[in-house]
Amino acid sequence: MAVDRKIATESIQPVWPHLSDVDFRSAWRNYDLPSDTLMIYFGGRSVPAFSDFVESDESETMYLRLDIHTNEVVGIQIEYFLMIVVPSRPELHALLDGARLNGLTLQELEDIAGLLGIDPRDQAEEASFERVLERLLSDLKAGRAPLPHVVEPDQRVLAKVQRAVGF
Repeated sequence: MAVDRKIATESIQPVWPHLSDVDFRSAWRNYDLPSDTLMIYFGGRSVPAFSDFVESDESETMYLRLDIHTNEVVGIQIEYFLMIVVPSRPELHALLDGARLNGLTLQELEDIAGLLGIDPRDQAEEASFERVLERLLSDLKAGRAPLPHVVEPDQRVLAKVQRAVGF
């Protein structure tokens, strides 16, 4: 089978949607505890896409999900979501609102939030899923780093996650 070498050497330029055109309320989202990964697709369902890391992200936790044909940004993938990202940016916890949870109960999620001093029931309008996602995407589009620097996992959350997945 022939390999398209152009793809392997070509720089990928993401095509950003106009954020005002994105209906954030209908975003499809899934959190997977064993991999500690949050996936969000803007169109209400997952679509064939590939991950492209965010160059401004030194912690290597954020990836853009790009349409396999057009390179349009159709979603985001966040690795180490509960262990690294949320302890560094607690407001991003709101991205779990309405997510399908794999390997995690709502009670366990509340316990982890409590360890970090987050009360998910006490989220103001400015901390709603839609607003938090829109701010994060604006930062990513502008090339602003989503996390200030490389961050170590929160050991309390790490222990809770390891127990939940049977380590």
